[in-house]
Amino acid sequence: MAATSLVVHRIGDQRALVVYHNKYAEVAGWIRLSAAFPVKTGDDDERSLIQNTLGQGLGLYDDQHYFTIFREHINGLEYIRNNRELHHHGLYVELGAYKCQVFLDFRQVQDDESGSYASLTASLAGRGVKSVSNALKEMYLAPVLSPFRQLVNPGMLNWLIQNRWSAESYADADFDRTNYDKALKEFEDKSIDLLTAIKEFEDGEGDAESIAAEMVSDVRVILALPVLKERFPEMDSREYQPALAFLENEFTEDAELRNFDPGVWGTLLAWSIVRRLGKIVSDDEFDQQSRTWIDEWLLGNIIAEVLQEMGVDQETAIQRVALVRLFSTVPGLYTPDADDEEAMAEAVLRAWLADVDVQRYLFVHSYNDVVWFNREAFESLCWWAFAMSAVRAHKAMSAKGPQSEMVCDTLLACFQVVETLLAAAEESGYQVNKLLEIVSG
Repeated sequence: MAATSLVVHRIGDQRALVVYHNKYAEVAGWIRLSAAFPVKTGDDDERSLIQNTLGQGLGLYDDQHYFTIFREHINGLEYIRNNRELHHHGLYVELGAYKCQVFLDFRQVQDDESGSYASLTASLAGRGVKSVSNALKEMYLAPVLSPFRQLVNPGMLNWLIQNRWSAESYADADFDRTNYDKALKEFEDKSIDLLTAIKEFEDGEGDAESIAAEMVSDVRVILALPVLKERFPEMDSREYQPALAFLENEFTEDAELRNFDPGVWGTLLAWSIVRRLGKIVSDDEFDQQSRTWIDEWLLGNIIAEVLQEMGVDQETAIQRVALVRLFSTVPGLYTPDADDEEAMAEAVLRAWLADVDVQRYLFVHSYNDVVWFNREAFESLCWWAFAMSAVRAHKAMSAKGPQSEMVCDTLLACFQVVETLLAAAEESGYQVNKLLEIVSG
Protein backbone atom coordinates (compact mmCIF):
# COMPACT_ATOMS: atom_id res chain seq x y z
CA MET A 1 0.00 0.00 0.00
CA ALA A 2 2.41 2.64 -1.23
CA ALA A 3 1.88 6.22 -0.06
CA THR A 4 -0.37 4.88 2.71
CA SER A 5 0.45 5.22 6.40
CA LEU A 6 -1.06 4.02 9.64
CA VAL A 7 -0.70 4.95 13.27
CA VAL A 8 -1.75 2.83 16.26
CA HIS A 9 -2.37 4.66 19.53
CA ARG A 10 -2.78 2.89 22.86
CA ILE A 11 -3.50 4.56 26.18
CA GLY A 12 -4.35 1.96 28.77
CA ASP A 13 -7.29 0.00 27.39
CA GLN A 14 -8.10 2.71 24.84
CA ARG A 15 -6.93 1.99 21.32
CA ALA A 16 -7.14 3.84 18.02
CA LEU A 17 -6.01 3.03 14.49
CA VAL A 18 -5.56 5.80 11.92
CA VAL A 19 -5.02 4.91 8.26
CA TYR A 20 -4.39 7.67 5.71
CA HIS A 21 -3.49 7.83 2.04
CA ASN A 22 -1.45 10.81 0.87
CA LYS A 23 -1.50 10.28 -2.87
CA TYR A 24 -3.88 11.17 -5.71
CA ALA A 25 -4.93 7.58 -6.41
CA GLU A 26 -7.04 4.81 -4.98
CA VAL A 27 -5.47 2.10 -2.86
CA ALA A 28 -6.66 -1.20 -1.39
CA GLY A 29 -4.95 -3.93 0.57
CA TRP A 30 -4.25 -5.61 3.89
CA ILE A 31 -2.62 -3.91 6.87
CA ARG A 32 -0.83 -6.56 8.90
CA LEU A 33 2.73 -5.63 9.86
CA SER A 34 4.04 -2.43 11.36
CA ALA A 35 7.08 -0.63 10.05
CA ALA A 36 10.28 -1.89 11.67
CA PHE A 37 11.23 -0.07 14.85
CA PRO A 38 14.21 -0.41 17.17
CA VAL A 39 13.98 -2.01 20.61
CA LYS A 40 16.66 -2.68 23.20
CA THR A 41 17.96 -6.25 23.18
CA GLY A 42 20.06 -6.10 26.37
CA ASP A 43 21.32 -3.93 29.18
CA ASP A 44 23.56 -1.86 26.94
CA ASP A 45 22.43 0.38 24.09
CA GLU A 46 22.29 -2.42 21.58
CA ARG A 47 19.01 -2.34 19.64
CA SER A 48 17.30 -4.56 17.09
CA LEU A 49 14.65 -3.80 14.51
CA ILE A 50 11.38 -5.69 14.98
CA GLN A 51 7.87 -5.63 13.49
CA ASN A 52 4.56 -6.16 15.25
CA THR A 53 1.43 -7.56 13.74
CA LEU A 54 -1.66 -5.39 13.82
CA GLY A 55 -3.14 -7.72 16.42
CA GLN A 56 -0.10 -7.27 18.65
CA GLY A 57 -0.17 -3.51 18.21
CA LEU A 58 -3.80 -3.39 19.30
CA GLY A 59 -3.19 -5.82 22.16
CA LEU A 60 -5.67 -8.42 20.90
CA TYR A 61 -5.93 -12.08 21.91
CA ASP A 62 -4.59 -14.35 19.18
CA ASP A 63 -7.55 -16.70 19.50
CA GLN A 64 -10.06 -17.73 16.85
CA HIS A 65 -12.82 -17.75 19.47
CA TYR A 66 -12.44 -14.01 20.08
CA PHE A 67 -13.75 -11.22 17.89
CA THR A 68 -12.97 -7.51 17.86
CA ILE A 69 -15.64 -4.88 17.36
CA PHE A 70 -14.64 -1.34 16.44
CA ARG A 71 -16.14 1.84 15.02
CA GLU A 72 -15.01 3.97 12.08
CA HIS A 73 -15.22 7.58 13.23
CA ILE A 74 -16.01 9.22 9.89
CA ASN A 75 -18.93 7.08 8.70
CA GLY A 76 -20.03 6.09 12.22
CA LEU A 77 -20.40 2.41 11.32
CA GLU A 78 -19.27 -0.51 13.45
CA TYR A 79 -17.27 -3.49 12.16
CA ILE A 80 -16.45 -6.92 13.50
CA ARG A 81 -13.40 -9.05 12.71
CA ASN A 82 -12.08 -12.36 13.99
CA ASN A 83 -8.99 -11.93 16.18
CA ARG A 84 -7.08 -14.74 14.48
CA GLU A 85 -7.66 -13.04 11.14
CA LEU A 86 -6.44 -9.70 12.45
CA HIS A 87 -3.26 -11.34 13.75
CA HIS A 88 -2.46 -13.49 10.72
CA HIS A 89 -3.97 -11.56 7.81
CA GLY A 90 -4.50 -8.05 9.13
CA LEU A 91 -7.23 -5.56 8.28
CA TYR A 92 -8.39 -4.99 4.71
CA VAL A 93 -8.96 -1.32 3.82
CA GLU A 94 -9.81 0.68 0.73
CA LEU A 95 -8.95 4.38 0.50
CA GLY A 96 -9.53 7.03 -2.11
CA ALA A 97 -7.13 9.85 -2.90
CA TYR A 98 -6.03 11.69 0.27
CA LYS A 99 -8.67 9.90 2.33
CA CYS A 100 -8.32 8.50 5.81
CA GLN A 101 -10.09 6.19 8.22
CA VAL A 102 -10.07 6.48 11.98
CA PHE A 103 -10.96 3.32 13.89
CA LEU A 104 -11.94 3.72 17.55
CA ASP A 105 -13.75 1.98 20.42
CA PHE A 106 -12.03 -1.37 20.02
CA ARG A 107 -13.51 -4.08 22.22
CA GLN A 108 -13.07 -7.83 22.27
CA VAL A 109 -15.84 -10.39 22.73
CA GLN A 110 -15.66 -14.12 23.19
CA ASP A 111 -17.94 -16.18 21.00
CA ASP A 112 -20.73 -18.20 22.59
CA GLU A 113 -21.36 -21.91 22.27
CA SER A 114 -23.65 -21.43 19.29
CA GLY A 115 -21.03 -19.40 17.40
CA SER A 116 -23.20 -16.28 17.15
CA TYR A 117 -20.33 -13.86 16.54
CA ALA A 118 -18.76 -16.16 13.96
CA SER A 119 -22.08 -16.41 12.11
CA LEU A 120 -22.58 -12.65 12.23
CA THR A 121 -19.05 -11.99 10.98
CA ALA A 122 -19.59 -14.37 8.09
CA SER A 123 -22.97 -12.88 7.16
CA LEU A 124 -21.68 -9.30 7.22
CA ALA A 125 -18.65 -10.27 5.07
CA GLY A 126 -16.76 -7.16 6.12
CA ARG A 127 -19.66 -4.72 5.86
CA GLY A 128 -20.19 -2.07 8.50
CA VAL A 129 -23.45 -1.68 10.42
CA LYS A 130 -24.90 0.97 12.67
CA SER A 131 -24.67 -1.34 15.66
CA VAL A 132 -23.05 -4.75 15.89
CA SER A 133 -25.14 -5.57 18.97
CA ASN A 134 -28.33 -4.76 17.04
CA ALA A 135 -27.11 -6.78 14.06
CA LEU A 136 -26.52 -9.73 16.38
CA LYS A 137 -30.01 -9.30 17.81
CA GLU A 138 -31.50 -9.07 14.31
CA MET A 139 -29.79 -12.32 13.37
CA TYR A 140 -31.30 -14.02 16.42
CA LEU A 141 -34.71 -12.48 15.69
CA ALA A 142 -34.63 -13.26 11.96
CA PRO A 143 -37.54 -15.75 12.20
CA VAL A 144 -39.72 -12.86 13.37
CA LEU A 145 -38.15 -9.85 11.66
CA SER A 146 -38.21 -11.41 8.20
CA PRO A 147 -42.03 -11.80 8.08
CA PHE A 148 -42.40 -8.44 9.82
CA ARG A 149 -40.46 -6.79 6.98
CA GLN A 150 -42.63 -8.64 4.47
CA LEU A 151 -45.65 -6.93 6.03
CA VAL A 152 -44.21 -3.55 7.06
CA ASN A 153 -42.48 -2.15 4.00
CA PRO A 154 -43.14 0.78 1.63
CA GLY A 155 -44.53 -1.48 -1.10
CA MET A 156 -47.16 -3.15 1.08
CA LEU A 157 -48.17 0.02 2.92
CA ASN A 158 -48.30 2.14 -0.22
CA TRP A 159 -50.48 -0.45 -1.95
CA LEU A 160 -52.97 -0.19 0.90
CA ILE A 161 -52.76 3.61 0.86
CA GLN A 162 -53.32 3.80 -2.87
CA ASN A 163 -56.50 1.77 -2.46
CA ARG A 164 -57.99 3.93 0.31
CA TRP A 165 -61.53 5.16 -0.09
CA SER A 166 -62.34 8.58 -1.51
CA ALA A 167 -65.70 10.33 -1.65
CA GLU A 168 -65.89 9.57 -5.37
CA SER A 169 -65.07 5.86 -5.12
CA TYR A 170 -67.37 5.36 -2.13
CA ALA A 171 -70.28 6.98 -3.95
CA ASP A 172 -69.71 4.97 -7.15
CA ALA A 173 -71.63 1.69 -6.90
CA ASP A 174 -69.75 0.37 -9.94
CA PHE A 175 -66.32 1.19 -8.51
CA ASP A 176 -63.87 -1.67 -9.15
CA ARG A 177 -62.76 -3.00 -5.76
CA THR A 178 -60.44 -5.66 -7.18
CA ASN A 179 -57.19 -4.02 -6.10
CA TYR A 180 -58.68 -3.07 -2.74
CA ASP A 181 -59.64 -6.68 -2.08
CA LYS A 182 -56.28 -7.97 -3.32
CA ALA A 183 -54.37 -5.55 -1.10
CA LEU A 184 -56.37 -6.57 1.97
CA LYS A 185 -55.99 -10.27 1.13
CA GLU A 186 -52.22 -9.94 0.81
CA PHE A 187 -52.15 -7.93 4.05
CA GLU A 188 -54.10 -10.69 5.81
CA ASP A 189 -51.88 -13.47 4.43
CA LYS A 190 -48.71 -11.68 5.51
CA SER A 191 -50.23 -10.91 8.91
CA ILE A 192 -50.95 -14.60 9.42
CA ASP A 193 -47.36 -15.44 8.42
CA LEU A 194 -46.01 -12.93 10.94
CA LEU A 195 -48.29 -14.03 13.76
CA THR A 196 -47.52 -17.69 13.08
CA ALA A 197 -43.79 -16.96 13.23
CA ILE A 198 -44.17 -15.11 16.53
CA LYS A 199 -46.31 -17.92 17.92
CA GLU A 200 -43.58 -20.46 17.14
CA PHE A 201 -40.83 -18.15 18.39
CA GLU A 202 -42.59 -17.42 21.69
CA ASP A 203 -44.49 -20.68 22.06
CA GLY A 204 -47.71 -18.66 22.08
CA GLU A 205 -51.30 -19.78 22.45
CA GLY A 206 -53.17 -17.31 20.25
CA ASP A 207 -55.05 -17.94 17.02
CA ALA A 208 -53.10 -16.33 14.18
CA GLU A 209 -56.04 -16.26 11.76
CA SER A 210 -58.49 -14.61 14.15
CA ILE A 211 -55.95 -11.97 15.23
CA ALA A 212 -55.09 -11.29 11.58
CA ALA A 213 -58.81 -10.82 10.88
CA GLU A 214 -58.92 -8.16 13.63
CA MET A 215 -55.92 -6.43 12.08
CA VAL A 216 -57.62 -6.43 8.67
CA SER A 217 -60.73 -4.94 10.27
CA ASP A 218 -58.63 -2.12 11.73
CA VAL A 219 -57.06 -1.47 8.33
CA ARG A 220 -60.49 -1.32 6.68
CA VAL A 221 -61.49 1.39 9.14
CA ILE A 222 -58.27 3.33 8.59
CA LEU A 223 -58.66 3.23 4.80
CA ALA A 224 -62.20 4.56 5.22
CA LEU A 225 -61.28 7.53 7.46
CA PRO A 226 -61.48 9.98 4.53
CA VAL A 227 -65.13 9.06 3.92
CA LEU A 228 -66.59 9.29 7.43
CA LYS A 229 -69.13 11.84 6.25
CA GLU A 230 -70.14 9.65 3.33
CA ARG A 231 -70.39 6.50 5.43
CA PHE A 232 -72.35 8.20 8.20
CA PRO A 233 -74.79 10.76 6.75
CA GLU A 234 -75.49 12.06 10.25
CA MET A 235 -72.05 13.68 10.18
CA ASP A 236 -73.03 15.90 7.27
CA SER A 237 -74.28 18.56 9.65
CA ARG A 238 -72.89 21.64 11.37
CA GLU A 239 -72.54 19.75 14.67
CA TYR A 240 -69.87 17.45 13.29
CA GLN A 241 -67.99 19.91 11.07
CA PRO A 242 -65.37 20.93 13.67
CA ALA A 243 -64.55 17.28 14.40
CA LEU A 244 -64.20 16.41 10.71
CA ALA A 245 -62.14 19.55 10.07
CA PHE A 246 -59.83 18.66 12.97
CA LEU A 247 -59.33 15.15 11.63
CA GLU A 248 -58.57 16.56 8.19
CA ASN A 249 -55.79 18.79 9.55
CA GLU A 250 -53.30 16.11 8.54
CA PHE A 251 -54.80 15.63 5.06
CA THR A 252 -52.33 17.56 2.98
CA GLU A 253 -52.22 16.73 -0.70
CA ASP A 254 -55.69 17.87 -1.70
CA ALA A 255 -58.23 19.15 0.83
CA GLU A 256 -61.12 18.36 -1.50
CA LEU A 257 -60.11 14.73 -1.93
CA ARG A 258 -59.02 14.53 1.73
CA ASN A 259 -55.78 12.71 0.98
CA PHE A 260 -53.57 11.77 3.88
CA ASP A 261 -49.88 12.51 3.90
CA PRO A 262 -48.33 9.06 3.15
CA GLY A 263 -46.33 9.32 6.37
CA VAL A 264 -49.53 9.75 8.36
CA TRP A 265 -51.07 6.75 6.63
CA GLY A 266 -47.93 4.72 7.24
CA THR A 267 -47.95 5.56 10.94
CA LEU A 268 -51.60 4.60 11.37
CA LEU A 269 -51.11 1.34 9.49
CA ALA A 270 -47.94 0.45 11.44
CA TRP A 271 -49.82 1.13 14.69
CA SER A 272 -52.71 -1.09 13.61
CA ILE A 273 -50.24 -3.91 12.94
CA VAL A 274 -48.06 -3.66 16.02
CA ARG A 275 -50.66 -3.05 18.69
CA ARG A 276 -52.23 -6.54 18.41
CA LEU A 277 -49.08 -8.66 18.07
CA GLY A 278 -48.96 -9.52 21.78
CA LYS A 279 -52.29 -11.33 21.45
CA ILE A 280 -50.53 -14.27 19.83
CA VAL A 281 -48.94 -15.02 23.22
CA SER A 282 -51.86 -14.22 25.49
CA ASP A 283 -54.88 -11.93 25.74
CA ASP A 284 -53.67 -10.82 29.18
CA GLU A 285 -51.92 -7.45 28.90
CA PHE A 286 -51.23 -8.13 25.23
CA ASP A 287 -50.93 -4.41 24.56
CA GLN A 288 -48.00 -4.09 26.98
CA GLN A 289 -46.33 -7.07 25.36
CA SER A 290 -46.77 -5.46 21.95
CA ARG A 291 -45.24 -2.24 23.19
CA THR A 292 -42.28 -4.10 24.70
CA TRP A 293 -41.53 -5.84 21.40
CA ILE A 294 -41.33 -2.50 19.57
CA ASP A 295 -38.04 -1.89 21.38
CA GLU A 296 -36.84 -5.38 22.29
CA TRP A 297 -37.35 -6.74 18.79
CA LEU A 298 -36.20 -3.56 17.03
CA LEU A 299 -39.59 -3.22 15.32
CA GLY A 300 -39.42 0.53 15.91
CA ASN A 301 -36.19 0.73 13.91
CA ILE A 302 -37.83 -1.02 10.98
CA ILE A 303 -40.91 1.24 11.14
CA ALA A 304 -38.69 4.35 11.22
CA GLU A 305 -36.72 3.15 8.19
CA VAL A 306 -39.93 2.40 6.28
CA LEU A 307 -41.43 5.80 7.07
CA GLN A 308 -38.25 7.49 5.86
CA GLU A 309 -38.46 5.54 2.61
CA MET A 310 -42.02 6.84 2.32
CA GLY A 311 -40.76 10.42 2.49
CA VAL A 312 -40.76 11.21 6.22
CA ASP A 313 -37.64 12.94 7.53
CA GLN A 314 -35.58 11.11 10.16
CA GLU A 315 -36.59 13.21 13.17
CA THR A 316 -40.30 12.98 12.34
CA ALA A 317 -40.00 9.22 11.72
CA ILE A 318 -38.55 8.77 15.20
CA GLN A 319 -41.44 10.79 16.66
CA ARG A 320 -43.95 8.69 14.73
CA VAL A 321 -42.45 5.50 16.14
CA ALA A 322 -42.87 7.04 19.59
CA LEU A 323 -46.57 7.52 18.79
CA VAL A 324 -46.93 3.91 17.67
CA ARG A 325 -45.31 2.85 20.92
CA LEU A 326 -47.42 5.18 23.06
CA PHE A 327 -50.80 4.32 21.62
CA SER A 328 -50.11 0.60 21.81
CA THR A 329 -50.88 0.95 25.53
CA VAL A 330 -51.65 4.57 26.44
CA PRO A 331 -55.41 5.17 26.31
CA GLY A 332 -56.85 7.18 23.48
CA LEU A 333 -60.06 9.16 23.82
CA TYR A 334 -62.51 6.33 23.33
CA THR A 335 -63.92 5.11 26.67
CA PRO A 336 -67.15 3.12 26.19
CA ASP A 337 -68.24 3.39 29.84
CA ALA A 338 -67.58 7.10 30.35
CA ASP A 339 -70.65 9.26 30.97
CA ASP A 340 -69.01 12.66 31.16
CA GLU A 341 -66.54 14.22 28.69
CA GLU A 342 -64.87 16.25 31.44
CA ALA A 343 -64.25 13.16 33.55
CA MET A 344 -62.97 11.38 30.46
CA ALA A 345 -60.60 14.27 29.71
CA GLU A 346 -59.18 14.14 33.22
CA ALA A 347 -58.73 10.36 33.10
CA VAL A 348 -57.03 10.56 29.71
CA LEU A 349 -54.72 13.39 30.75
CA ARG A 350 -53.64 11.71 33.98
CA ALA A 351 -52.95 8.47 32.12
CA TRP A 352 -50.90 10.34 29.54
CA LEU A 353 -48.81 12.25 32.04
CA ALA A 354 -48.15 9.12 34.10
CA ASP A 355 -46.38 7.57 31.12
CA VAL A 356 -42.67 8.37 30.90
CA ASP A 357 -42.67 8.13 27.10
CA VAL A 358 -45.57 10.59 26.87
CA GLN A 359 -43.64 13.01 29.08
CA ARG A 360 -40.70 12.66 26.74
CA TYR A 361 -42.90 13.18 23.67
CA LEU A 362 -44.38 16.34 25.21
CA PHE A 363 -40.91 17.62 26.16
CA VAL A 364 -41.98 17.89 29.80
CA HIS A 365 -39.24 19.79 31.62
CA SER A 366 -38.63 21.95 34.65
CA TYR A 367 -37.54 25.59 34.37
CA ASN A 368 -37.53 28.14 37.20
CA ASP A 369 -39.34 25.64 39.45
CA VAL A 370 -42.19 25.30 36.94
CA VAL A 371 -42.90 22.11 34.98
CA TRP A 372 -43.67 22.93 31.34
CA PHE A 373 -44.77 21.01 28.25
CA ASN A 374 -44.53 21.79 24.55
CA ARG A 375 -47.59 23.27 22.83
CA GLU A 376 -47.03 21.80 19.37
CA ALA A 377 -46.30 18.35 20.77
CA PHE A 378 -49.48 18.43 22.87
CA GLU A 379 -51.59 19.45 19.88
CA SER A 380 -49.99 16.67 17.85
CA LEU A 381 -50.67 14.13 20.60
CA CYS A 382 -54.33 15.18 20.70
CA TRP A 383 -54.68 14.77 16.93
CA TRP A 384 -53.17 11.29 16.94
CA ALA A 385 -55.27 10.31 19.94
CA PHE A 386 -58.39 11.43 18.07
CA ALA A 387 -57.45 9.62 14.85
CA MET A 388 -56.64 6.39 16.64
CA SER A 389 -59.71 6.69 18.85
CA ALA A 390 -61.80 7.01 15.69
CA VAL A 391 -60.41 3.66 14.59
CA ARG A 392 -60.97 2.04 17.97
CA ALA A 393 -64.49 3.43 18.38
CA HIS A 394 -65.55 2.62 14.84
CA LYS A 395 -64.13 -0.89 15.13
CA ALA A 396 -65.85 -1.49 18.47
CA MET A 397 -69.21 -0.27 17.20
CA SER A 398 -68.88 -2.27 13.98
CA ALA A 399 -68.41 -5.39 16.08
CA LYS A 400 -71.81 -4.73 17.63
CA GLY A 401 -73.54 -4.36 14.29
CA PRO A 402 -74.61 -1.37 12.21
CA GLN A 403 -75.03 1.34 14.83
CA SER A 404 -74.09 4.46 12.90
CA GLU A 405 -75.71 6.80 15.41
CA MET A 406 -73.59 5.35 18.21
CA VAL A 407 -70.43 5.70 16.10
CA CYS A 408 -71.20 9.35 15.41
CA ASP A 409 -72.01 10.08 19.05
CA THR A 410 -68.79 8.40 20.21
CA LEU A 411 -66.63 10.32 17.74
CA LEU A 412 -68.28 13.56 18.77
CA ALA A 413 -67.65 12.73 22.44
CA CYS A 414 -63.98 12.03 21.63
CA PHE A 415 -63.68 15.36 19.86
CA GLN A 416 -65.22 17.16 22.82
CA VAL A 417 -62.48 15.63 24.97
CA VAL A 418 -59.93 17.01 22.50
CA GLU A 419 -61.51 20.46 22.69
CA THR A 420 -61.44 20.31 26.49
CA LEU A 421 -57.77 19.34 26.53
CA LEU A 422 -56.68 21.92 23.95
CA ALA A 423 -58.58 24.74 25.67
CA ALA A 424 -57.15 23.76 29.05
CA ALA A 425 -53.63 23.60 27.62
CA GLU A 426 -53.89 27.13 26.25
CA GLU A 427 -55.38 28.43 29.50
CA SER A 428 -52.60 26.76 31.51
CA GLY A 429 -49.89 28.61 29.64
CA TYR A 430 -48.49 25.13 28.93
CA GLN A 431 -47.66 24.42 32.56
CA VAL A 432 -48.28 20.83 33.63
CA ASN A 433 -49.62 21.52 37.13
CA LYS A 434 -51.99 24.24 35.93
CA LEU A 435 -53.22 21.99 33.15
CA LEU A 436 -54.09 19.26 35.65
CA GLU A 437 -55.84 21.78 37.90
CA ILE A 438 -57.95 23.15 35.07
CA VAL A 439 -58.95 19.76 33.70
CA SER A 440 -59.70 18.45 37.21
CA GLY A 441 -62.07 21.37 37.74
